[in-house]
Amino acid sequence: MSSQSNLLNKELFNCEKCGMKYSLNTEYKWCDFCKILKNFTNWTSGNEIIDDFIREKHLKFDKYDDIVFEWIPYDQFKNIKEINKDGEITLYSAMWENGPLYFDHNDGWIRNSEKVDLKCFNNSQNSQNITHEFVNEIKQYSTKYDIIIGSAIYGISQKPDTKDYIMVLYHDHCEECGKKYTNSYKKWCMSCQINNLKNRTSGNKIIDDFIQEKQLKFDSYEIFFEWIPYNQFKNIKEIGKDGETLLYVAIWKNGPLHFDEDNNKKEWTRKSDEIVDLK
Repeated sequence: MSSQSNLLNKELFNCEKCGMKYSLNTEYKWCDFCKILKNFTNWTSGNEIIDDFIREKHLKFDKYDDIVFEWIPYDQFKNIKEINKDGEITLYSAMWENGPLYFDHNDGWIRNSEKVDLKCFNNSQNSQNITHEFVNEIKQYSTKYDIIIGSAIYGISQKPDTKDYIMVLYHDHCEECGKKYTNSYKKWCMSCQINNLKNRTSGNKIIDDFIQEKQLKFDSYEIFFEWIPYNQFKNIKEIGKDGETLLYVAIWKNGPLHFDEDNNKKEWTRKSDEIVDLK
């Protein structure tokens, strides 16, 4: 093989920074040494058990779409909000400024800020037994993006004041009630949505019970069935009549509730000024 061919192979299969062979498919240009092993000495949790566990997770990383499990400094979290507390565990939501490391087919390995859940184990700094329990708890979560959304863990952090350890999780809990979302991807909390609409009533128990039954069966992929006040309709125009039934066309001012996947926020919103038929 010519020296030119050897040089070409080295450029294709070896890391540009350290010269070692890429650990994964060369398309993803993942180098264990540069991405993980070389940087391992740059951080520490201060706990040997946790450091060894994180390092073990690093060494098992084998797919470009795996979550890169890491130690995350607490000062990376902003807008921290307590959303639930159960015994020795407090759950927070927060914005992770840098966000997780992941592969983008256009830009390579990048980070983007992301909302996460922080599961804080109170008094977890005091006992080695608690540390082992903490690590065992982490093992129940996945570092695979292809596993059901909501079971993913990004890494570990620690509160600087109390030294309590924190699991940094995929954002999967409603910030209003603290319960798991009915639909994790769409951040849909059915109980909160229904509670927010409880002040709407038809004045008829049979109809109200029917609407509530429809809402309880809602799975976030259907139309959200609701009581709509008549003053929500404008530009009402009769377009047909069949015996005792009249048909109108109108504009629903607020419009139906739907999940908007086209914007960066990916949020529940209403499609205002929707044209509807009134029968």
